[in-house]
Amino acid sequence: MNHIDQDRYTKSISEEARVVHTHLKLKVDFDRKVLKGKATLTIERQPFIDKIILDNYDLKIMEVTNHATGVPLRYDTGLNYFCGRPFTISLPRDQENNGKCMIQIKYETSPSSPALNWLTPEQTADGTQPFLMSNSQYIHAKAMFPCQDTPSVKFTYTAEISVRKNFTVIMSAVLSSTHEAQHKRVYKFTQTIPIPSYAVVIAVGSLEKANLSPRSSVFAESKLSAVSIKTFKKIECILQAAEDLCGTYFGGTYDICILPPSIGHFEIECPCVAFISPILLGADMTLVSSLARNIAHNWAGILVTCAHYNDLWLHKSFSILIYRRILQRMMFSKEIKEFFRNNMYPEYERQIETVEIKNGSLQSKPPKFEKSMFSSPQWIVSIYTLYEMGCIVMEQLEKYIGGPMMLDRFLKSYFDKFAFKSIKTDDWKEHLYSFFPEKVKELEIFFTTKFYKPLVISVLTPIEIVCIELADEWENWNDIDIDIPRKFILDVKKFSDLQKIIFLNCLHKSKLTAAKLDIMQNLYDFHVRNYEIRFHWIRLCIKNRWKPIVNTALNFAIRFGMPKYACSIFEDMYEWKEMGLITTKAYKRNEKKFFHETQKRIRSILHLN
Repeated sequence: MNHIDQDRYTKSISEEARVVHTHLKLKVDFDRKVLKGKATLTIERQPFIDKIILDNYDLKIMEVTNHATGVPLRYDTGLNYFCGRPFTISLPRDQENNGKCMIQIKYETSPSSPALNWLTPEQTADGTQPFLMSNSQYIHAKAMFPCQDTPSVKFTYTAEISVRKNFTVIMSAVLSSTHEAQHKRVYKFTQTIPIPSYAVVIAVGSLEKANLSPRSSVFAESKLSAVSIKTFKKIECILQAAEDLCGTYFGGTYDICILPPSIGHFEIECPCVAFISPILLGADMTLVSSLARNIAHNWAGILVTCAHYNDLWLHKSFSILIYRRILQRMMFSKEIKEFFRNNMYPEYERQIETVEIKNGSLQSKPPKFEKSMFSSPQWIVSIYTLYEMGCIVMEQLEKYIGGPMMLDRFLKSYFDKFAFKSIKTDDWKEHLYSFFPEKVKELEIFFTTKFYKPLVISVLTPIEIVCIELADEWENWNDIDIDIPRKFILDVKKFSDLQKIIFLNCLHKSKLTAAKLDIMQNLYDFHVRNYEIRFHWIRLCIKNRWKPIVNTALNFAIRFGMPKYACSIFEDMYEWKEMGLITTKAYKRNEKKFFHETQKRIRSILHLN
């Protein structure tokens, strides 16, 4: 790969010298909000190469030494550019060590590192201890440890993390041992699978562990532990369905970490652990199955990684494709798969306008991550990555290669062929042609006529139709009638959690009386269901100015303060003019409970800036 082909978010030149293993020995300092310690890098280099260029974003470098001898090495931190600065290190002389050398970097992170989210005790569920959550995706790893911060470089890693005794550490690796020394506890991790820099993830908090299966556990704060165990007890079924499609899971353990409710949804591609929002707690499998998308990333992002962010659609599209096929293989009907597919139609329409055709390959415009150094990289990805369009392409490709079974065979061969590698779109396309040599003519037709603007027809599924019909009946029903239609009671009791959300969304377009909302609350218990259903119920009640919901709405937004819930509810309440002052006072009393980015958004909504 030529250096000019590398992504613009790294200054490293991995063709000359490449990191193949990283060992992190770090102390977690909640008081100063920093990670402090050493990174030991194992480097492979080409002959006559005497330096390596790493990436650094606001890391304080204290010392760089030859790991073998302890002799200091010369280094230079270059000029800042929009997402960091180059970090050039003179390498030790190669003493017939097959081109490998090891260097040790003593450093600490910045308290304002965009890779590290430091939560106060007030921002957690239990409210007793702080919490740390890293999120390096996609260009922030350089703000957590010195690395070649590009998906084209994959490496193994080990870690030794020191924390106070009352904390638990989770990483995107297998826990190998723990031990206690003085007032601290040391966790050691091993990751033998080569991964990109953004997939090195750490979480530290006061967490309880419960086993779900021989290879899976759930970690959660005390208040969320019991419901977390109940919600994710079928994780093994999802893992096995993914293995049927993609091949044997390669990461050893696969755990779940429930995030504090003040953190928004994190879609982090990393092995060994899924970081899940409490939004799913208490839900049935129609909602919990979204865990399958996190699991799918292990193959379609970690095992096989894009070499450039232009090709990020390979991650997202394959993970969505696998996720929807997992749904179909489990207890769900084809209707649910079709529902999720149809709901992407508006997104597909937007994405199709961003297509760029380069050398006969599907590519999105390069993601503008420079806009995300202090905001959400996921938002940038959603704008620029053709994930839905790519998934539709793959689904329509079935017709040209012989149907779903042939696509499943291709998926497994794709993951076998490119395991542990970073690839481009052209690599995928070449493998497709070689796997189906007898289909070359059909594939040529596909790539010239269907690939860039696949036809999508969005139609209502039966699970939506029954929800729409019931919502219409509620809107048209005269609540003066003494008898409540039996259909109102029976239908919703049969609904899955997904259908209940569809039903509430349909009602959101209607004008409902206070009497109807009273009856609904008594019939359906929406106010005590899982968080997502409660959220949609609260918004429906606010929209119809149902006063009994006011305290419930504010308490919900404060307790489950993730942006999706808190910002939406505070905005709805503030627009309810007679409740504007109450809403503002409630927020001011509880502002410290919200994550700093959420605080900024709510203050803007309430005009407090």
